Amino acid sequence: MTKGITRQGLIRILGSLLLWAAGVLAVMIFVDKWTDLNPPFPTFWFTSRNFHVVICIGLIVLSWLCHRHAGGRQDSRAAATLPAFQSMVLYGKPDCCLCDRASDLLAEYSHALPEVQKVDISGDEKLESLYAECVPVVEIDGRVRFRGIVSVRLLERLIEAKQRQHS
Repeated sequence: MTKGITRQGLIRILGSLLLWAAGVLAVMIFVDKWTDLNPPFPTFWFTSRNFHVVICIGLIVLSWLCHRHAGGRQDSRAAATLPAFQSMVLYGKPDCCLCDRASDLLAEYSHALPEVQKVDISGDEKLESLYAECVPVVEIDGRVRFRGIVSVRLLERLIEAKQRQHS
């Protein structure tokens, strides 16, 4: 089964081409300014020398923005189309920065995860006795998978393993 190039893949390619162009321009600037070599540059090269460094830096910044927009790296996010699991529960407390981080991370993988049910443990004696010291707690398909911190690497591995099972 062949896959076409995704939008993120095209943005990554564009970012790589921009970085390559910045590298070539940087070499040309180096050769012109700091060596005794006299390459046959066109006449406009010699009239806008100071602007070349600005262009080079601009190309590097554009490349960085492209890679950042495309996700920076290829991972399980691009492969997922359907939720890998049946249920996901995030147990937490209000004003908990770790709970907020866990919620944000799970939202990044929302294309591969079911809707996250958020449960506030405050006021529930049973849940407070179980989870008060280790929130956030993430339960996937009825099994506690994370306590305290949600590991990106482990979450990606869980998603990939589940997707392999479905394939």
